[in-house]
Amino acid sequence: MMLVTTSRKPGQLTRSVARTLAKAFGAEYLNRGKAGMDSVLGHAETLGISHVLFVWEKNGNPARLVAFDGDWIEPEIKIQGIVFPRKSFRGQGGQITVEDDFGQAFQRVFKPEPGPNQILLSRFKLSLINNGELLLELRFKED
Repeated sequence: MMLVTTSRKPGQLTRSVARTLAKAFGAEYLNRGKAGMDSVLGHAETLGISHVLFVWEKNGNPARLVAFDGDWIEPEIKIQGIVFPRKSFRGQGGQITVEDDFGQAFQRVFKPEPGPNQILLSRFKLSLINNGELLLELRFKED
């Protein structure tokens, strides 16, 4: 199981992206607000969750995905762009399909529960698909 949360005092887009990721991965979502890191990790521990995905923002927009599983997991994923049609969907959890070697490294960051959503992961993007419809696409920056 995984917990998805945001940076402190997130904007609406960042919260929406984090909630969509949580639902698509079959994860818990925590509305972080002003809570500190210790509080977030303590909440995860209370739920019996060791894997936490943070959606950090910059200037009100999602900017990075960072995972914690007892220690920070590499690589940190930098977001360059977002396609977010804001469609409602049913079904939590999904199956990751890795499209290239770099996607293999990113796969460590995400821990989805089994479910009906298709999660495509590559060097350039993360796409969440439900019943053939795009739910969210995060385009990544290359370092």
